[in-house]
Amino acid sequence: MMSGDSDKDDIPSTPPQAIYPLPLSTASSSVDAAAAASGRNPRCARCSNHGVSVPLKGHKAYCTYRRCECDKCQLVVLRRTIMAQQVAWRRRQDLDRLRHQQQQQHHKQMIIMSKRRKIRSPNDSDQPGNSLPV
Repeated sequence: MMSGDSDKDDIPSTPPQAIYPLPLSTASSSVDAAAAASGRNPRCARCSNHGVSVPLKGHKAYCTYRRCECDKCQLVVLRRTIMAQQVAWRRRQDLDRLRHQQQQQHHKQMIIMSKRRKIRSPNDSDQPGNSLPV
C-alpha cells in the first residue's frame, strides 16, 4: 500500500452536512421533512409513466404531461376517476349509516317518552287537591 491510501482512510467519506443537517427554517421544508419521516414521498404518476420522477406537491399546474393522452396517462385518469367514485361512495355510506343511527336513537327516545306518558295517568297530574293518601 502507498502512504496516500492511509491518508484517505482518515478522511470521512460523507460530507459534514450529511452528518449534521442544517435546521429546517421554512414551512414547506418542514412539510417535506414530515412526509419523509412518515415514509410517504408521492410522485406524479403521469411523469413517472414517461420516466421522470417529480415530487407531487405543487406540481399539478406545472406538469408537462397534464394534457398527455397516451394509453398510460389515460389509465392514470381512469384510476383517479374510479378512486374518486369509491371515496364518494364510502362517504355516502358513512353518512347513511350515521343518519340511520340517529333515526334509531330518535325512535328510541320517542318510545321512552311515550312510555312515560302512559305510566303517568291524567289523575296523577300536578293539580291541587289530588294527592296520594298518607
